[in-house]
Amino acid sequence: MAKQITARELAEIVTAMLIGTEIDDADQFGRFMQDIAQVVCDHCGGTTETPASCMDDGSPDDWMVSIHADENLPADGGVWKKYDTDVAFIDGVEAE
Repeated sequence: MAKQITARELAEIVTAMLIGTEIDDADQFGRFMQDIAQVVCDHCGGTTETPASCMDDGSPDDWMVSIHADENLPADGGVWKKYDTDVAFIDGVEAE
């Protein structure tokens, strides 16, 4: 019989993978983070073009992934609008 995983349990697994130590290879972690961001983009608009990258010592807050506007992005920036407020998505276009 297959395991039945709830939405909350799946969120716990993904959260643990993003902020825990389950993935210890930097390249693998960058690809995983990009994949998760792309899943959100697939359902909410936007796109990723490159794996996530580490900006400092490798702690979870040092990793970033770039989200670019696409034709599926809501005019107000959708789920991405409250993050990195130095860049705005206005009418589906990136603006600073």
